[in-house]
Amino acid sequence: MSQSREQPPIEGDGHAVEALPEDGHPIKLSSKTLVHISSGLYRSTANALKELVSNAFDADANVVRINTNYPEFDVLTCTDDGNGMTEKEFKRLMDGGIGDSDKRTGATDEALDSPRTKEGRPIIGRIGIGMLAIAQVCYEFKIVSHHKESKTAFEAVLNLRPYRLLEASADEQKEEYEIGFYKCESISYDARRAGVLISTNDLVPTYIQRYREDVQREKFRKPPKSFAGFIKEVTKKKHKSIRSLGDYWRLFWELSVSCPVAYIEGGPLRRELIEAAVKSDSREEAKQAPEIIKALVAELKGYNFNVVVDGISLRKPVLIPSNEKEKTEGRITPVTHTDKVIGLPLEFRGYIYTQGAAIYPKELRGILIRVKNVAIGGYDSSCLDYESVQGFRFDWVSGEIYVDQGLEEALNVDRYSFNEVHPHYLTLQKEVHRILEKGKVFSEARRASEAKHKLSTRTLTKEGDKEFLKLVRGILEVSYRIHRIEEYAPGDKPLEVQPRKGLLIVHDKHPLWPKRKSERWIAERVLMSFKLAQAHEKSRDDVEERALAILREVFENATKRRTH
Repeated sequence: MSQSREQPPIEGDGHAVEALPEDGHPIKLSSKTLVHISSGLYRSTANALKELVSNAFDADANVVRINTNYPEFDVLTCTDDGNGMTEKEFKRLMDGGIGDSDKRTGATDEALDSPRTKEGRPIIGRIGIGMLAIAQVCYEFKIVSHHKESKTAFEAVLNLRPYRLLEASADEQKEEYEIGFYKCESISYDARRAGVLISTNDLVPTYIQRYREDVQREKFRKPPKSFAGFIKEVTKKKHKSIRSLGDYWRLFWELSVSCPVAYIEGGPLRRELIEAAVKSDSREEAKQAPEIIKALVAELKGYNFNVVVDGISLRKPVLIPSNEKEKTEGRITPVTHTDKVIGLPLEFRGYIYTQGAAIYPKELRGILIRVKNVAIGGYDSSCLDYESVQGFRFDWVSGEIYVDQGLEEALNVDRYSFNEVHPHYLTLQKEVHRILEKGKVFSEARRASEAKHKLSTRTLTKEGDKEFLKLVRGILEVSYRIHRIEEYAPGDKPLEVQPRKGLLIVHDKHPLWPKRKSERWIAERVLMSFKLAQAHEKSRDDVEERALAILREVFENATKRRTH
């Protein structure tokens, strides 16, 4: 093995990088590898469009309009009213500049990790690959840009088709780093069209088919015209998740969660909820939470940035509780951190909210990390792989952490996930877990849940029984009373039905009953319903129908009580 001459390390980004030895050779990527990167970088349509939105944010746009040409989905456009791009900038990107963005060029060392646009927005983009995001769903697309400052404009067409088709010859030799070809020409500047338009009508068949089939489903419902109406629908508990509403609804949800737009009115946590949570919390640090949330809401609103998809203006869809009439007791834990890790600043802030019941919709459960106001992936229901097993209690948590400085080096290229062994990510993860542990987040949520749902002996033996028997009388048209016996002898059944006497005998101490009162209540109601239906119905189908009718009423009433 040949020995190379030692050379001094090259400093960069806080790390020492070995210089290229004299007998070393550069590592190159084939054009096909870059094609795979550009065409398969983003896991969903929303994640790809998020990159175009981020570019518009960095260009100080006020409005981004995305049109999917619903319900045909054969054209896709993204238009913004930002500063635009010059033809020179575009050609630099096309001639090897992709992956080598100059957005942060000229920043001072102190501001290198937190550069700002002319309007004061934190710059999102770093490597300049976002413009190719639309290649996720098409073969060819067009860019039209009218640059405000230079008063110049150009139109370009980018074609990736020869490099995307599987039947392209494997023996065909291309220059390194080529991933397609483009044509570009100057056009007359029009101030009314200032900004960038990206459009395509050469969409991949699978994209068109996916959305067409989705909206043609029998159960499909078109989203309301207002975002408030959209939120009202997706937060209904009958929907297990946003996915159950289909891909088109999911597109709106994912974009609204990920983009740097303002919160929906009243979000992320309702004012009454915040005030009650802080008032009932003995921790001194809990008082910081309202100020952190207030600052985040104000900053996002101050950017005056709007994203409109098919005519619907998006907002961050975080609104807890989703129903303003729902009385929910919660606990808010503030998150703040300022430090240097591997010589680079790491600053983040946010909140972790917990309650004693599941949070709806399902997609809001967990912790979401936002870097420069843009969501990285979705809500992590494991709370960044929290080491203590919490089971269903993870459903009680929702939180957002805004990273103002740092963590960008830990971002994977798709900006949807992290390199989980990067020091910045490990520091964030450790701090979140420390807060969860020190703040007794899960234990306090469990205590609140038990206090809320604890069934008193009086509820079980008197009020609850009385309500249940009333339901039985209405559905089976028979009258019963419940007799509870404390003593238990071997051979006794947990529950006995005596139709002639109109009597239900319950052996309270029977070992087969669940020990937890909430589980015991459910077990009693299920067994009572089926035993009574069996005693008064002849066919098996009738027994099941009547028993389920009783249970449906029982659980609907229980839900109403918890809500009110």
